[in-house]
Amino acid sequence: DINVSGAIAEIFTTIRQGNTLIDDCSKDSSQAQSESVQKLIYLAVLQVRAMLDTLGLDPYAQTWASNDNQSPAEGSNGKENKEHSALDSLITLQLKARADARKAKDFATADAIRDALNNAGIVIVDTSQESSWHLQ
Repeated sequence: DINVSGAIAEIFTTIRQGNTLIDDCSKDSSQAQSESVQKLIYLAVLQVRAMLDTLGLDPYAQTWASNDNQSPAEGSNGKENKEHSALDSLITLQLKARADARKAKDFATADAIRDALNNAGIVIVDTSQESSWHLQ
């Protein structure tokens, strides 16, 4: 047991401390004090990223980066990462089922698929040609 709940609580505590430091830095006009606070903010950011990385959740880790310079939360085709590829395949299958339902004028099913994906944090973007997706 690695006490995930305790780790997440510590992450949020460090984030709150960092936010307090940011407020202090914006209120203090002294450059020497400001530089000192900026160093502490930088240290807080590094600590949060290290804690997130320990849990496999660092959003800037290479695992989450895409190959085509999109943000880590955007979906696209051709991911080298197996997880991204699997997710893309599953969502593409759902989008095809949604397109088929729309073509058959079964809008209740199409809306249900869209809503289920949206509830899972996946945003559907419809164009005249096709639908694409990205994470919220």
